[in-house]
This record gives sequence, structure tokens and C-alpha cells, in this order.
Amino acid sequence: MFDAALVYFSGERYGKAERARTFFKKSEFLARMGDDDEAAEAAAEAEEWYYAARPEEVKRRGTTGPLALEDFDAIVMIMSR
Repeated sequence: MFDAALVYFSGERYGKAERARTFFKKSEFLARMGDDDEAAEAAAEAEEWYYAARPEEVKRRGTTGPLALEDFDAIVMIMSR
């Protein structure tokens, strides 16, 4: 399911934000399944895509770092609503 979502959202306009959201959801899913190593990898990938989609957040926060569910409210696209 996650791989299919990553293929579907490949355009530049939506790609970064959707990839961030997908990897974040994947990390939460894997953590709940007890796969902490894979969850950590997915979370790191989510952070990379999130800050690529929202570079102004690095300036606002002063750094990159772990993400929370609330962070993704800012990158929900119209097509996702």
C-alpha cells in the first residue's frame, strides 16, 4: 500500500509533501507493529521529505528534527481532503 502511494504521487508539486506524509504514516504503522528499526528509517525519510517540502520550517525552528502528527496539517494538499 505504501509503495503504491509513493509511485502515485510522483509529481513535483505534490510529490514531496505526499511522500513525507506516506513515510510518516508508514513509520507509525511499523512502530505499532513492533518493527522499531524500520519505523525509525521511515521516520527519517519522512523528515527529509517534510523539510524539502517546507524549507521555511528549518528557519522557523532553527533546525530539523523529529516530526509530530500536527506537522502534517501544514502539508495536507487539496487533493487529500
